Amino acid sequence: LPMKLTVQSPENYIKVFREMTTSFMEKEIGYELMLKADLQRLIVYILREKDQSKEQKFRISHSTNVVAQMTQILFEDYGEKIYLEDLAQEYGMSPSRMRKLFKKVNNISPRDFLLNMRIEEAKRLLSEGRKSITEISEEVGYENANYFSRIFKKKVGMSPAQYRQSIYK
Repeated sequence: LPMKLTVQSPENYIKVFREMTTSFMEKEIGYELMLKADLQRLIVYILREKDQSKEQKFRISHSTNVVAQMTQILFEDYGEKIYLEDLAQEYGMSPSRMRKLFKKVNNISPRDFLLNMRIEEAKRLLSEGRKSITEISEEVGYENANYFSRIFKKKVGMSPAQYRQSIYK
């Protein structure tokens, strides 16, 4: 359905669109995930505009609003210890309801979204080559570097060390 949105802060949208264009053109590691995150950020901006301007005539469902907020939290706090059950409880829903809504809106489960965020950031940090694998695992939210390495290998197809070496070949 077409909708009209009067934007209070166009600079926020312009900045995100520029970042999206740059990500798409440069196609650095993890650019697809960054584009998805930028789209989520646009949704949050739209929701905030909606909240600030009650007279606007478009509606976004409460569920979509909640999922956008949850997505933003996961995007911003992926490096922290996050319990999805606590996040669901914070928004007054069961974990299974949260998973269902999140997947409906984002086409990915919250667990997989968080995992992808962590792995993409780990890839970026590994490609920089400045930090140890243990430091990177902690920075992206894993307390145990061995567990991080197993998850990374399962997701990427090679260990973090192998991935780092493949970048510098």
